[in-house]
Amino acid sequence: MVVNDSVFVVDGTVLTVAGADSNAVINGNAGTRLFTVVNAALHVSGVNISLGASVAGEAIAAAGSTQTFDRANFVRHGATALGGVVFVSDGSNASCVGAGTFADNSASIDGGAVYASGGSTISCGASWLNNVAGDIGGTIRVLGGSTISWDEEPLFAYSTAARAGGALSVNNESSVSWNAATGFNSNTAGLVGARSRRLFAIPLRTAVVLSLYLTVRRLPRAVSPRIWGMKPGMLGAPCMSKTARTFRGAGRPRATSTRT
Repeated sequence: MVVNDSVFVVDGTVLTVAGADSNAVINGNAGTRLFTVVNAALHVSGVNISLGASVAGEAIAAAGSTQTFDRANFVRHGATALGGVVFVSDGSNASCVGAGTFADNSASIDGGAVYASGGSTISCGASWLNNVAGDIGGTIRVLGGSTISWDEEPLFAYSTAARAGGALSVNNESSVSWNAATGFNSNTAGLVGARSRRLFAIPLRTAVVLSLYLTVRRLPRAVSPRIWGMKPGMLGAPCMSKTARTFRGAGRPRATSTRT
């Protein structure tokens, strides 16, 4: 199905979009945002969503709303500013259920796949592949008191940010938490003009909860990812520096949280 104009879901409306089979497709034809959700709810399941286009949130832009994605795949969306696939604000909540993929998406500024602000919540353990941000957060950018978490086992791979947070950037007063093994593979960011292989950009005053452990697959030296606060060769160590001083050494740290 090709969507030529954005579908507006507003004022308490609940819209459910379900694919009849694994080949179900919603295509924005690179001409429009697909869904605009304001003070409402959107549930998407079993659908491949592609080629949205907008300044922010090419597939979905939401304010004060709830979104759920069940076995949904988001591919080849491109924002001219923020959030290549999803832009959430004003206390919105977005969650993923079951396997899903965010691949080959981009944003000219921040959040190649997802941009969350204004006290919003993201809960999503998906496959995040080959997403690109022109500045910060190659895959996800979280700020303004928002939170991101995941319970399933996600993979962040081959994503790029021009400045910081090749996989994920979490800004001051926001938080990140997870309680499942998490894979990172060949995410990169450029930092102050130099090439870097940093996965996270997590400044001070960010709450961090690490419930189980982080898994970074050992790669050939030429492409081995490096995490903020880690020395070369410490793959599998906690990915914190000043943000979480209580994390020590490699292995599987116990659940904790810090705020500095």
